[in-house]
Amino acid sequence: PLDMRAQSSLALPQGNYTMKIIVTEDGGKKELSIPINLVGSPEQKGVVVPIQISNAVGIAGAEIAFTYDANILKAVNASTTKLTQGFNLTSNLGTPGKVILALASATGISEGSGSIVDVSFDVQENAKPCDMSELKFEQNISLFDQAVQPIPFTTKDGKLLISCCTKGDLNGDNKINSGD
Repeated sequence: PLDMRAQSSLALPQGNYTMKIIVTEDGGKKELSIPINLVGSPEQKGVVVPIQISNAVGIAGAEIAFTYDANILKAVNASTTKLTQGFNLTSNLGTPGKVILALASATGISEGSGSIVDVSFDVQENAKPCDMSELKFEQNISLFDQAVQPIPFTTKDGKLLISCCTKGDLNGDNKINSGD
């Protein structure tokens, strides 16, 4: 379906005028998501969790919050991506089990889809192989255009699995050492 918007006004004095018509093929539908097939290894540092958007066109700001299992993961860093290069990013990673992010730019994204923020996690030392952390968006999240008007979107939660085996770990102690 096409989303067609036109701007015009009535009671104009005589003269030549131009009407601007904007046509988008997909109606501008957006989905904010976290992949469901993420994998980390026991005690791994810097596992990247991308916060992805389909059809990023027009996004100039975002308030994003999601939860994770603090017994398995620890959030350590958040960074902008190629899509959000030049955006200001504020992150609050201080509450175990919760990530809060705010993105802002004076202009909206002109094209593309993909990751808008990459959040890095360390796998906790007590995490066991085959543990899984759900990565669930909270309800009070928002996307905005450059006029700070809300942009409608849907969400899709993700998951991060701790690998069920460590390559090279022959004795099953989850470490690669001389006993293997």
